[in-house]
Amino acid sequence: MDTVGKVFAKLDEVKASLLEYEAVTQELLTCDADSVENYITARGEIANKIDAKIEEIRGFCAAEPNGELIYKAAMAQVNYNELSPDLVPLFELGQSNMSAVGRVKRTEEQAMERLVAFKKEAQDKMKQSQHVPKIKKYLTDLSDKSHLESMTNGKA
Repeated sequence: MDTVGKVFAKLDEVKASLLEYEAVTQELLTCDADSVENYITARGEIANKIDAKIEEIRGFCAAEPNGELIYKAAMAQVNYNELSPDLVPLFELGQSNMSAVGRVKRTEEQAMERLVAFKKEAQDKMKQSQHVPKIKKYLTDLSDKSHLESMTNGKA
């Protein structure tokens, strides 16, 4: 398989991983608060796989005289008019991947808003729970000691 073929195959793997990453990111919009950490961890693992695949693509391209152009085509970072016909499918797949990246970024913005809401909710619950023990302690103290006991102990 030639370099363009190897890059195309690896870029197709990147696409599959991007779609998986997108699906996991989408889950952050609907999951419960207890599941957030699992989805964030899964996203990190998928992102590492994507990065490794892109590094492989860089490696394939580094060994070629026109490797820079091949890489730019794969990442959709070149003008379509500059491409030879054999690089057009690579560019189109790269564009498709960039579309997925754009969708993920929009979903991440929504997910971040949701995570901020989770954080605020958790902070509010913590504030409420900090007041409850003081009241509970006070009520417990009142029920444990009658006024007569406190008067006989010299505390009243």
